[in-house]
Amino acid sequence: VSSSAYTPLTGDYFIVRQGIEGQEFAECLWGTASAVPMILSFMVRSSLTGSFGCCIANGAYTYGYSFLYTIPVANVWTLISVILPPPTAGTWVTSVSAGMYIQWGLGIGTTYAQTPGAWGSFTAPIGVTGEVNVVATNGATFDLTSVDLKAGSTYYPYVGRSLSDDLILCQRYFEKSYDLATVPGTVNFYGVVENVFQASSMTVIGCAFSFKVRKRQNGATLVIYSPNTGAANKAYESYLSGADITPTVRTAGEMGSSMYISFPVQNGGGTQFHWTASSEL
Repeated sequence: VSSSAYTPLTGDYFIVRQGIEGQEFAECLWGTASAVPMILSFMVRSSLTGSFGCCIANGAYTYGYSFLYTIPVANVWTLISVILPPPTAGTWVTSVSAGMYIQWGLGIGTTYAQTPGAWGSFTAPIGVTGEVNVVATNGATFDLTSVDLKAGSTYYPYVGRSLSDDLILCQRYFEKSYDLATVPGTVNFYGVVENVFQASSMTVIGCAFSFKVRKRQNGATLVIYSPNTGAANKAYESYLSGADITPTVRTAGEMGSSMYISFPVQNGGGTQFHWTASSEL
């Protein structure tokens, strides 16, 4: 929902963006003479009508393709299905890194708008010339669902997945120790990671934790939260001081990580903490 009537400046852009790993469409051979087309479909509705824009960019944002699509009736779901012609140029990675970005424009300045209908080299292919600027109308809405991208040029109806299947796919990119509906940073002790030691000669405590789903790559961004205060980059020392302590977090592997905390006194102790791990594109 647009919260004001804003006219995008030359260098502004407002988009809904989806990144896709290069390995997910490597068989399409984009960037070569053997490239094959892909078909993009989605359901969309808006309180506005007219020509809206969508832009495809490579992971490096140096090559792109854009098109306009029409929403003919306000507040009614419309199926859009577009064949993306195969690009025989441009750099398209085939690894776990971002190989492609799909971007639906909500308001694009002239710096980032490109002419629709042809592949080309651009400094930053983000939006489309002539698209409706949703943000220019106060209270305007834009809804998007059932996005589907397949190799080939034949449209097949979107097939949904169960919540459990979707969750596993999402956790490849982001995972948390909190319950599913709990926002990170919430004061909450459900599902905390806890570690206790009793030896009075120890001043350092370490703790390892595992991910439920293997991450896209190692080096996920980790944030530790105190369950007692919700503070980020803090663990809760629950046995002695009852205070938050700053942990040292090690670099994450694909399946987990570890951290340690130094204590000011040799009296044993223990920690409780929540965590999030982000490996998003």
